[in-house]
Amino acid sequence: MHHGARTRRSRAIAERGVGRAGLRTVQKKYGPPDVHFVEVPTPTPWRKTPTKHSINPLSLVFGGLSGECEHRFTGTTSWGLSGTLYAPSGWSDTTLEAKGRFYPNAKVLEGFSLGAGVGCTAVTAKDVCDVDSNFEVSCTSSAVSAATFGVELDYQWLLGTTRNRSVAAGLGAKKLVFLGSELPGAHAALPTARLGVGYAW
Repeated sequence: MHHGARTRRSRAIAERGVGRAGLRTVQKKYGPPDVHFVEVPTPTPWRKTPTKHSINPLSLVFGGLSGECEHRFTGTTSWGLSGTLYAPSGWSDTTLEAKGRFYPNAKVLEGFSLGAGVGCTAVTAKDVCDVDSNFEVSCTSSAVSAATFGVELDYQWLLGTTRNRSVAAGLGAKKLVFLGSELPGAHAALPTARLGVGYAW
């Protein structure tokens, strides 16, 4: 009897072993597939910041106001508008231009860019007074308008943890095509400089 009980116990252990092996075989054959984690790339900064507004802080020091709005158009180009109002004592200068920029590094609003712009400018000399022989004072104002054509080479940085603080600097040249008589001392071609501090989103 003792021998029979030991035999049944050995048979049960063997059956359990076969069952476990079979279970392992089933799990291996029909178990869940391997899980693979796919890393989603983070969008590039220009995708996050398609628009930028900026001002030239130096224009405030010299009694003027200059600002610009730039918007991403394609993966390498942008378009925008810029305006300048400069009104020191005796005369004023108002300029409005449309601009386009090409970014060779394919990150719009960041890095090197080559730009071109067209627009118009109006210069007004205010309160030019003369005294005639009868000691009568007459004051007049003169104005001149011109179409503008310019090119620029710029570099822009996106700063901060969210990369939405913008700093830009550049140099260029502008051609003036006068519509009418020129003001004394006016030039047909002028060098230009750009400094912008702004916010992009």
